[in-house]
Amino acid sequence: MKALKQLVVGEETKLRTMDAGETLAFQMEDGNVWTLDFEAGNLLRNNTCYETEGWKNVQNVIRDDLTEEGLR
Repeated sequence: MKALKQLVVGEETKLRTMDAGETLAFQMEDGNVWTLDFEAGNLLRNNTCYETEGWKNVQNVIRDDLTEEGLR
């Protein structure tokens, strides 16, 4: 969450990718699931894509956590 809080969402972009998508899913205590969708590091929200800064940091944190858990 700390890495996500540092993610800066910028302007809308027309740059779209079909094969570089990632979804982060968070299950809340009440059972609801909250998701964030990214295409090549750009945030996808309501079928609109936004440039981001700091996506690489988010990926690094996820990779490190998966490695620590023996899942990578």
